[in-house]
Amino acid sequence: MRFLKGIALFFYLSSFISVHLFADQHNSNSFTVDTIQNEYGSLINNMEIFLDEDASKSLDELLERRRVKFRQMDEEVILDKKHVYWVHFYLQNKTNADLNLTLYLGDIDFFDFYHVVSQDSLEVVRGGGLMPAWKMTYPGAFRYAVPVRLEKDSIHQFYARLENGEFGKPYPVFKLYGQDRFEELTNLDWRNFWQGIFHGVLWVMIIYNIFFSFIGRDKTYFYYALYMIAISLYFLNIFGFLNKYVFYNHPEYGTYVWLIMQSAAVFYIIFVRKFLNLKEVHPLWDRISKYLLYAVIGFVLFKAGYYLIFKDYGILSYLSQIVLFLGALFTVGLIISLIQTKSQLARYFTIGSLSLGIGLLFSSILAFTGEAYSKDFFYSIQIGIVFEIFFFSIGLSYKMSESEREKRIAQNELIEQLKQNEKLQLSYQKELEQQVKERTSELEDQKLMLEKQKNKLEEINQEKSHIIGMVAHDLRNPLTSALSIAHLLHDDAEEKDQEQAEYAQVVVNSLERMNLMIEKILDIRAIDAQKLNLDPEKFDMASETEGIINLFNDKAKDKSIIIHKELNPVTVTLDKNYFFQIVENLVSNAIKFSPIGKNVFVKTYGLNGKACIEIEDEGPGFNSHDKKNLYRKFQQLSAKPTGGESTTGLGLSIVKKFVDAMEGDLKLKSEERKGACFTIEFEKT
Repeated sequence: MRFLKGIALFFYLSSFISVHLFADQHNSNSFTVDTIQNEYGSLINNMEIFLDEDASKSLDELLERRRVKFRQMDEEVILDKKHVYWVHFYLQNKTNADLNLTLYLGDIDFFDFYHVVSQDSLEVVRGGGLMPAWKMTYPGAFRYAVPVRLEKDSIHQFYARLENGEFGKPYPVFKLYGQDRFEELTNLDWRNFWQGIFHGVLWVMIIYNIFFSFIGRDKTYFYYALYMIAISLYFLNIFGFLNKYVFYNHPEYGTYVWLIMQSAAVFYIIFVRKFLNLKEVHPLWDRISKYLLYAVIGFVLFKAGYYLIFKDYGILSYLSQIVLFLGALFTVGLIISLIQTKSQLARYFTIGSLSLGIGLLFSSILAFTGEAYSKDFFYSIQIGIVFEIFFFSIGLSYKMSESEREKRIAQNELIEQLKQNEKLQLSYQKELEQQVKERTSELEDQKLMLEKQKNKLEEINQEKSHIIGMVAHDLRNPLTSALSIAHLLHDDAEEKDQEQAEYAQVVVNSLERMNLMIEKILDIRAIDAQKLNLDPEKFDMASETEGIINLFNDKAKDKSIIIHKELNPVTVTLDKNYFFQIVENLVSNAIKFSPIGKNVFVKTYGLNGKACIEIEDEGPGFNSHDKKNLYRKFQQLSAKPTGGESTTGLGLSIVKKFVDAMEGDLKLKSEERKGACFTIEFEKT
């Protein structure tokens, strides 16, 4: 029994001596806990650090101190991205009680925390901001912290492997807390309750404003909803809800939400411009806000690009503070300007903005004086945001009611205007009806007078036509007799006296012209009286046309005009007499109005089921005035006969009437001083 007691005493003394020797050996990197407290401060000054440049060292190598050179750690250390660091320290418990403590490491992306219990015993805790939840030892509140148990009157050795990802340069904290104090700082029940209220209010207002943006067709509500969505995403990310429920296994995605949050300033400025109607109320501040909006958009794009390329928001955080300061100056200046307007909307905007400003001020104070791990200072900002949303929402409601009131006033004014217009319209309608009656009476009187004049003119015209027809008919027989006698005198004079023969020829020519004029007058009279008796028969257009051309050979020779014929057989069913007069008039005119030595072209051909005849000359052609009056009776055109021939002004009128009577189509292609080409189309048989 004494032997066993001796052995136990030996081991106790050996352990006591080894512990104290161990403590003395590592006094420089040992943190001593000699009293029970809520907070023990930072361990950084009692730690040593080693940079593992190629990330190849293992814990065994560090324990054996092989190719490992630690240096003393200080509070200014920053963990560079894409590097691995090892820290080493001791915790010594000199109290008379076992302690359950919590060590908060800081905003570290990845860490492996080793508690060297003994040579053969090792406890490992894994965690970090970018560590997937399924790989963490204690997910939730211990994402950045580890629990540590220290037995009374003992010393413990710890190693931590720290790795920073691609998204920044965090500062290690390594602050030691009592377990109760840490649980108090990370009271998730209260935090979740408050965040539920805060985000519930936000999303009720978001849905409300999106609904009214579509109902009222007012984009002000939509931009306000986008502003609140960006705020909600920011705080969901800050308090870890996105990592916990959305990016559970990929927490690195949560860093990109920070980029979305940057757009809150853009939506806020657009909302303010539309909410306060700065374009009309304050044109100067509208221009300032427009320039600020462009600057913020440019900064957000630059910030996102820099962040995505370099994965570093250390520098950008300072730039964000500068932009935030400029935005605060803009808001303060705008508020000062709005106070002078005494506008109700301005009051709501001012109170809401001041609420947020006070929340930011308290948050800044709490951030400097609060605990490293606690996020209680964000509550001040959120309370300020709730008040801002409350007053802005009242302002939007007021704006909506004012808009409705203005609409009602406008509607009432419009209704009153419509009533006045209706009265004026009735008055004008009565006046117009009276004027219409008077005008109708005048028109009826004029109509009666015109009908009388028309009847009188028709009587005169019929009488004139009757007289012309009677005169022409009565002159025809004497002229025929006189023409026969003139021919006999001419034939007799040719054998006796040349001079008498010439005089006789003059008489013959004059009588023939008179006879031709009488015939055309009779034709026109028959046409006007619609007494055309068509006698259609089937014949070859080419052979009939050639016979007509032969009648004009002598006249053409007298003026050295050559008639070119291209007569292709084509059969038609027409009144041959009327066809003869049509072609005769056109060929006669072509020779009559063509200068000496020119050409006349006559063609017949079939085309697309039509029988066509073309008569073209190289005469003076027709100007625009001639074309308007081309087919009128007794119309003298600009062209004059080139050989002293007489003209009645009836030829083309007769042609047009006969062509229409036989359902043909008469076309003219002519330019002044470039000749004329008449084309007539009939149905081919």
